[in-house]
Amino acid sequence: MMRRAAAIALLLCAACGARSSLEDTRASGAAGGSGATVQNGGAAEGGQPEGGSPTGGAAPCIPVVCDPGWATSVPETLIHTVQSIAGGACGGVAVASATSKDGYLRLFDSNGTQAWKHELAVFEDPLFRSATAVTNEGDVLYASSFDAPFTVDGENIQNANDDEDIALLRFDKSGALEWARTFGSSGRDRPTSLMAMPDGSLLLGGRSSQSIDLGGGPLSGAFIAKLSASGEHLWSYSFATNGDGPESFLAAGDGDVWMVARVRGEVQMPGGEPFEAGLFSNVVFVARIHADGSHVFSKLFGDSSSASFVLPSWPNNGLGFGPASSGGVRFVTAMAGSLDFGGGDIEIGTFPLQYGLVVVELAPDGAFVAANNVIPDPEELTSTMFPEDHAVTSAARPAQVLVGLRSDMLTAVGGTIVATQSLGGVIDVLPTLVRFAPIQGGTLIAKHVSAGVEIAGQTVPPQSLMVANVCDP
Repeated sequence: MMRRAAAIALLLCAACGARSSLEDTRASGAAGGSGATVQNGGAAEGGQPEGGSPTGGAAPCIPVVCDPGWATSVPETLIHTVQSIAGGACGGVAVASATSKDGYLRLFDSNGTQAWKHELAVFEDPLFRSATAVTNEGDVLYASSFDAPFTVDGENIQNANDDEDIALLRFDKSGALEWARTFGSSGRDRPTSLMAMPDGSLLLGGRSSQSIDLGGGPLSGAFIAKLSASGEHLWSYSFATNGDGPESFLAAGDGDVWMVARVRGEVQMPGGEPFEAGLFSNVVFVARIHADGSHVFSKLFGDSSSASFVLPSWPNNGLGFGPASSGGVRFVTAMAGSLDFGGGDIEIGTFPLQYGLVVVELAPDGAFVAANNVIPDPEELTSTMFPEDHAVTSAARPAQVLVGLRSDMLTAVGGTIVATQSLGGVIDVLPTLVRFAPIQGGTLIAKHVSAGVEIAGQTVPPQSLMVANVCDP
């Protein structure tokens, strides 16, 4: 228990066109939710350009692609846990990170030059969550949990109930705040994922321990919501009584969206099949939905009778999710014991003490395609007492899988590890996480490094926040 307590203590573009100013309005939400829309303004303190000067006005879209790759770094004496990284179709790489008490948001251009930085949410909980996304216009979306007021661009962001609420902010390409909204209940409310939609709207995934209202009525447990480009509610619903909210969203074509989540308890999408996931094991839930939120299909991997299938409970042990060459999706998950994903039992480790990774591919209609052991039982994933101490993240690419451990990144093809990349050492039990985001031809990677790293043909110095654009082989 001492080890776990120590871990908790330590974890703590260019625009495509001009955007019109938003009205300076305030709206009160039901059930403890509230929202504020602010006018465009100058860069906030801490949001001034650093290492680059963003240009104003209309400019051509330059998507973030991996041709060639690059790596950059920002000196940071404070240890940053990277929460999210995202690349935009119109340029820009956004990185959300956190120290022991503060949240940060940075934007890098498509060549890796830092354009601006904001110091944002304030929190006391080591399970703080934040997510980011970049819109087609080059704007940056940021969602975070927070439990104390903070100020950005002169706007006071206030939590409603002296507990963890959700702040949702939108910045333009220069780092100026466009609008801010807050949503909260009397319990703990946390965002888990964000996605910028092609039509300018956004998807927000999260969870609430009580009853949160995003504008369409009270929700509890894991939820998904679609909001307009100005943050107005379009639709929302809950889909699981317990567990985390959606871990990732992914465009599926024809306007559809894939979603992957870790869930417990009762699970059901509106119009979908009901599932029972059990109360003690986080299992994988994959769904495909239309842009209006309607259900296409959903699948649960593991249920109340599958006690052998467990995901580490530490919320930053994210599921890997990415496109498959078939047009479907691939996901990577930790598991222990034995489970049939559709092609026969996959066996990894011994429940409940030994964990490994498995990659599963689904066709566009959700049919099973393949499943492979990525890492049968590496030492980095095995802990006889606290498996949550072992920070594991992953990214699924069409032809390979990237696995981020506490000090290394592994590349696997099929069920074979083909490369190992050092990622800057380990700092005690602090999970200084690797975060991934798929882009055309490669993967964006962000991590705080304690030792020097050679990656993408560049040298990243120690004690810095590393951002890299690594191309597919």
